[in-house]
Amino acid sequence: MAWQRAVKVAVVVAPMVVAGFVVPTREPAGPPAWAVQRAESQGPSLGVLWGKLRAFSREAQGWRLFYQPAHGAWVVTVRVPDLQRPERPSLEAASWLPGGRLSVSAVRRLSGEEPLGFVEGLARRDWWLREGMVVGTLLVGKPPARKALAPAVSWPLEVAAGLLLAGAVARRIRPQPRALGLRRAVMLGCVFLVFAVMGASRWAWPVFAPGVRPFVSLLLFQAFATLVLATVAASAFVLPAFAHKPSWWSLGLGFCGGWVMGLWTAPHWAVVAAAVPSRWILMLAAPVVAGYLADLAAAGGRLLLSPLRRLAPWMAVVAAGAGLAVGGWGAALAALLLVTAWPPAQAFWFATALVFGFLPGAWWGSVGWWGPLRDSVLLSLLVWAGLLVWALAERRSASAKATIAGCA
Repeated sequence: MAWQRAVKVAVVVAPMVVAGFVVPTREPAGPPAWAVQRAESQGPSLGVLWGKLRAFSREAQGWRLFYQPAHGAWVVTVRVPDLQRPERPSLEAASWLPGGRLSVSAVRRLSGEEPLGFVEGLARRDWWLREGMVVGTLLVGKPPARKALAPAVSWPLEVAAGLLLAGAVARRIRPQPRALGLRRAVMLGCVFLVFAVMGASRWAWPVFAPGVRPFVSLLLFQAFATLVLATVAASAFVLPAFAHKPSWWSLGLGFCGGWVMGLWTAPHWAVVAAAVPSRWILMLAAPVVAGYLADLAAAGGRLLLSPLRRLAPWMAVVAAGAGLAVGGWGAALAALLLVTAWPPAQAFWFATALVFGFLPGAWWGSVGWWGPLRDSVLLSLLVWAGLLVWALAERRSASAKATIAGCA
C-alpha cells in the first residue's frame, strides 16, 4: 500500500516539478565574492580607507556591499551591478567626525554642479547634490535611505503575527496530546540556529551604523537573534506541536510545493542565504523551527475559521491564492494559509517539508554559482531517497505481517 501511495504522489508531483522548471526565471546572480573583487579593483577612489566588508545585500541586478573600519566612524556603501562597473561609493560618517566647511563656490568647482543644500554638523558641513554629496571635502555618492533598503513590515507579516497569537490561544483552550519528540526537535533546531546566526552576520547590514563600533553592532544582532530563538524554544516547550505519523502526501506535496514556490518567488534574502558559510545549518534547522511556527499559526487560523465549518479549508485556499497574487511577503502568508487548510494531524509535517523545499527551489532559480546549486540538488536527492527507502521498508513490513498472519 505504501508503494502504491508513493506512485500516486509521484504522478501528482511530476507536473508540479515540470511546471517549476518551465517557469521563466530571472538572470542567475553571481557570488558576492565577485562583486567584492570588482568593487575593490574597479570602484572609484573615495579618499578614505573602506575598512572590512561587514555585510552585503542582494538587489535587482546587483549587490550592495557595506564596509566599515574597526573604529566605526564611517560606513562605506558600494553598489555593484551585475553587468556594469561599480557605482561611486557613498559615505555615511558620524556627526562628530571633523571635516571641512566648503563654500558654495568651492562645492561647484569640486563637483561641477549646483548644490541643493547643506547640513551643518558639529565639526563639518555636508553638501547635497543631485547625483551625490560632499562630506566635508570628499565627493562621494548619494547614500541610500536605510528605510528604503530595509523591507517594511507589511500587512502579511501583521496577519501572520495575529495568527501566531491566535494559535497560542488555541493550544491553551484546546489541549491536545503532546509530541515530546517534536518538542525536542524544535528546541534543538533553535540551538543550532543560534550557532548559525554567528556565521550569518552578513545579513545584518542594518545594524552597522556610523559612529558605532562593528563588534558592538554584531553583539547587538547576536543578542537579538538569541532572544528571539529562545522565545521560540520556550513556546515549543509550553505549546508543543501535535502530529501523527507523517504521510506521503504531506511530505511529498509539501517539499515539491516549497520547491516550486521558491523557484517562482526567489526572494533576495534567499540569495544572500546562499552566500553565508552556515547555509547547511539553515537548510536543516530552519525548516523544523519554521514548520513549528507555521503549524502554530495554522492552529490559530483553524480556530478563527471554525465558524465556517466545512467551508473553512476552501476559504483558506482562496485566501492563499490571494496572498500569492500579492507577491512579496504575501507568499509567506499564502504558505501559512495552505498549512491551515491541511489536516491538523499532518500540518507540522507539511509545513516542514514546504520550508525544506523552498531554499533549494529559490537557489535553483536565482543562484549562479556551484556551491548552493550542489547543496540544493544534494538535499533534494537525500529527501527523495529517504522517502523511497521508507516506502520500500513499509512494503516489506506489510508483506511480512501478511505472511505471519497467513501462517497463523
